[in-house]
Amino acid sequence: MKYLYKRGNYYYFVKRIKNKIVKYSLKSNNLKYCIILRDKILERLKMNENNDFFNDVREELNNRSLSDFNAKSMYTVKLTVTPDNENETEEQCKKISEELIKKMYKGQIDESIAVDTNSETSKNIIANLDSLYIDFMKHKQEFNNVSNHSIQSYKSSLTYLKYFIKEDTIFNFNYFKQMQNDFKVIPSNFFKYDKYHTKTIEELKVLKEKDNYTELNNKTINKHLINYNSFFDYLVYIEMINDNPVAKIKNLTEQKINVKMEYTKEELDLIFNSDMDTKHLYFCKFGIYTGLRIEEICQLKKTDIDLENNLIKINMNDTSNKKHTRNIPIHKNISNIINYQLTEDIENEYLFFDSNKNAIGKRVNNRLRKIVSNKSKSFHSLRYNFSQEIEETASEEKIKKYLMAHNLDKDTTHNIYNRGKINIDKLRECINSIKFKY
Repeated sequence: MKYLYKRGNYYYFVKRIKNKIVKYSLKSNNLKYCIILRDKILERLKMNENNDFFNDVREELNNRSLSDFNAKSMYTVKLTVTPDNENETEEQCKKISEELIKKMYKGQIDESIAVDTNSETSKNIIANLDSLYIDFMKHKQEFNNVSNHSIQSYKSSLTYLKYFIKEDTIFNFNYFKQMQNDFKVIPSNFFKYDKYHTKTIEELKVLKEKDNYTELNNKTINKHLINYNSFFDYLVYIEMINDNPVAKIKNLTEQKINVKMEYTKEELDLIFNSDMDTKHLYFCKFGIYTGLRIEEICQLKKTDIDLENNLIKINMNDTSNKKHTRNIPIHKNISNIINYQLTEDIENEYLFFDSNKNAIGKRVNNRLRKIVSNKSKSFHSLRYNFSQEIEETASEEKIKKYLMAHNLDKDTTHNIYNRGKINIDKLRECINSIKFKY
């Protein structure tokens, strides 16, 4: 029974090859047949390497690319019937023996053809990069329910990948390790100016000394490599490649980002008693009484104000790009601001300024920093002040999370028993508990 053992209804051929145990189901419970098959396999494996059988196998291996020897084709021997005659037994024996010999020679074959194969595979990926990447993003949306923000991140990574691709590019570990290092000299505004993105990495290194520009930070670099890892995982999934060359790339250490802090009471006094122009001051006061992010306020339209029910309707998209509305009760201390904004500049459809959040953000933060010169504090700090105030209230946790637009997906009571609905009266009670003096 050497080299044979029975598991369930079938006998298996088991042998150590190159310090690895390999086993094949003989798909038979006929011991006599399995012994004959075992002996024939062993006989073939012991043949001299000059034997024609070995030469034929080696020639076949040398004539095929590495992609032909993936796990599915190389290590699977299908025996669908139990042979009743010697010819069929011989055929099955040959099939198993060839697979075992391929395994014995795999190291040599991999070494001799890996470069050429990687080169051809890389050329194929590069030639079809756009269509492959589109399919990859569709795959992520279908199976991972990624957000529009993630899709934009993938697109950004593709732009950089195209920059790094050269005529002789071969996608392997060393390539992405070098890319990670080269990323460190890429300017943060790389694609904005021709003087940057039209240059090679070596030219950028020289230009950096001259311009002293700000490079991409490690967090951004890590994000791009993570996206490439996902993309090449997808290529493995569709069986275009066998291994992901990005999988073992380690993340760079990310710089600690200054955490925004709330304003002190003294600083709030300085802000709201300052000579800041009325519109920007109203913008800040609106922020501290609603807890809204700057982009949420910028996107507010006058039609989003429900005076009849005293509500502010925040329109937002979730990760699946479905639109939802979050209702924020209007605090009595900003009623006059809302009335002023609704009647001021009637032609403007937005409640404040326009929808250019970047420009507005810069203007507001510049004004705030002239009053409170602390780099860790900005308009977003007002949201922290709002958060601290509602934490002091006796409101339910889900009410606080709702007002802060924090995720309620894991709240079973909210999602199942309340079907995602929120009690407006409780929201109003929580908002009205906020006691700023401005």
